[in-house]
Amino acid sequence: MIIIDKAFKGIRPLLICFAVWVGLCSLALLLMMKLSYLLGFLLGAVGSALYAALLCRRVNFMVADSAVDEETVHNPQPVWQKLLSRDMVKRLWQSWTKGLQPVAFILLLILWITHVAQVSFLAAIIGLFSFQVSIFLYTAMLSMTRLF
Repeated sequence: MIIIDKAFKGIRPLLICFAVWVGLCSLALLLMMKLSYLLGFLLGAVGSALYAALLCRRVNFMVADSAVDEETVHNPQPVWQKLLSRDMVKRLWQSWTKGLQPVAFILLLILWITHVAQVSFLAAIIGLFSFQVSIFLYTAMLSMTRLF
């Protein structure tokens, strides 16, 4: 629980940046009277927020998997043996498929909703990448404040 509290305190400014980005884009689309684009963008932004929440949830599992046990400390293996072990390959494959399943589900959900509700698919895809855009904007802002 302490790890989650520390992680949330570290991600809070990023979440604020995400909310500001989505709010400004939504306001711009609303002022231009592009309702289908607005609905598509908001749909994609919700999908982006869900995917970010799923990734944040998996952090605890990844941290628990990477914990060093006593046997590894006392009997270190060469790096190439660790990388080529069947357990590591299996873990990498499982991690990749677990990471891909939510993305595929969110994309299929957006595709289905865009056909049913007649919202813009392009705006939904742009909204889907809104969390990544907010990460870029937050790091740019952080770099500028540290530089000057």
